[in-house]
Amino acid sequence: MSTEVKCPRDGNTMILVLESEKLSDGTVKAYFSYRCPICGFRLEAERIEVTRGEGVLSVKRTVTPQPPG
Repeated sequence: MSTEVKCPRDGNTMILVLESEKLSDGTVKAYFSYRCPICGFRLEAERIEVTRGEGVLSVKRTVTPQPPG
């Protein structure tokens, strides 16, 4: 099932974008956001952060609720 997310600025359908980065301490961050291809407005949907410790792998997930409509 597909759900369209509309831009709150101009009402166009937004696209889902994945960006990731790896920090010098080994932490990996991934950002899922919706971006309007017309005006460039962004809505963060989810953030995932993975860190390594001594024999431990830690995953932190943050989900941003989407506005209705």
